[in-house]
Amino acid sequence: MNAAALQTFSGVSSKIEEMLPSYQCTEQLPTEFPPGLMEMTQDRLMQLCIPALELPRSDMPEYVRFIGTLLGANDPKPLPRWWRSFVMDDDSRPLIALTQGTMPTVDPTELILPTISACKDLAVRLVVCAIHAALPASFTLSATVRWAGWIHFEELFKYTSLVINNGGYGGINQAFAYGIPMIVAGRSEDKLETTLRAEITGAAINLRTRSPSTEQVKDAVEKMLKDEWWKSSALELKSAYAQCDACGSFVRAVDDLAAEVYGKCP
Repeated sequence: MNAAALQTFSGVSSKIEEMLPSYQCTEQLPTEFPPGLMEMTQDRLMQLCIPALELPRSDMPEYVRFIGTLLGANDPKPLPRWWRSFVMDDDSRPLIALTQGTMPTVDPTELILPTISACKDLAVRLVVCAIHAALPASFTLSATVRWAGWIHFEELFKYTSLVINNGGYGGINQAFAYGIPMIVAGRSEDKLETTLRAEITGAAINLRTRSPSTEQVKDAVEKMLKDEWWKSSALELKSAYAQCDACGSFVRAVDDLAAEVYGKCP
């Protein structure tokens, strides 16, 4: 993968090398991979996660700062009409939140429909957040499932016992920040990397496929709801996120660099 990426960007890399002398830049570039320059030439790199969500490495640059994640509402859409009766009212059955991501090409047969089928005979409630997916006309939802085009995660996660998704980085961060264990199933885009990061925390089961079978999902749900270890690991992550201040970290970084650079000027 790295070799292919270097080949793809070789023309860009050559152009950068060609342009640098005109800007009196004499230092050797730290990498031939242009996207890597965005991470390797910074004064500060503010990474939106906690250290537990990153692979351990001995050469982590000193300018990297792990600052938690950004939480809070960013869309004024109203909650569904069934919200209070299905989500908020007292119910001993665990609430599962399911989403397959926000890409316009979402195919509900890959994760959404197998999960609905897997939960059909389990003592759970399932809320499907299907932003770019439509329920097939031939598919009937049971009384334990609700379908929505959009729900604020910050509201839904207050009541959620388990999150099932395709491993989007923002969704992983949000779920763990609320102390919710996860089942992740994704292999496209960056999902090979993000699902691995969720798995190493000990708070997620990685199905290692983008199209799990009904049996795979059901086994994972039963395993996770039966063993408190997954929840305990997720709560440890929640505590780590709670000690972070993402917005404040940005402000302090700007202030520190401003003092460091401009404070030396006349």
